[in-house]
Amino acid sequence: MDIQDSLLTFLRHFPRTDDATLIILKGHLLLEEEINNLLHEMLPNPEVLDGLQINFFTKTQFARALIKNEALDDILDAAEKLNRLRNRLAHNLEPSGVEAAIRDFVTAADGRILGGETAPEQQLKRRIAFLCGQLLRFRTEYRAARQILKTRVGAGKTKPRRP
Repeated sequence: MDIQDSLLTFLRHFPRTDDATLIILKGHLLLEEEINNLLHEMLPNPEVLDGLQINFFTKTQFARALIKNEALDDILDAAEKLNRLRNRLAHNLEPSGVEAAIRDFVTAADGRILGGETAPEQQLKRRIAFLCGQLLRFRTEYRAARQILKTRVGAGKTKPRRP
């Protein structure tokens, strides 16, 4: 998926409501989509994984294995907290500890986000958007670095001379 498509998908599907459950469920799906896009960008043959049922946690660990980066680790730590929160909501009719799990996620995803929002729903929205944006940034930077490397390696190749 190209970058413009990612942005359009985010804008089309990100909730415009204050329903925390919907924000968490849709936000989790959007975050997972960005992790999938990052993995597809980095793998030389990502089509091999198409159709496989790989869980969220495994995807985050796979991304960590491909990129050793402290900032990405922080993003993936927060993503895993959102995943646990999502699982709590998805697998329990009356989940307990949701408010504490939201606070835990918001704290982990804080980054350098400015804003004095106090409503948990607004905090969730802002942090999920931030994480999706950061994953998109990693993918964009990786793509640019790969293009630079390809250009430099390609420029260094010359046709062998015939004696």
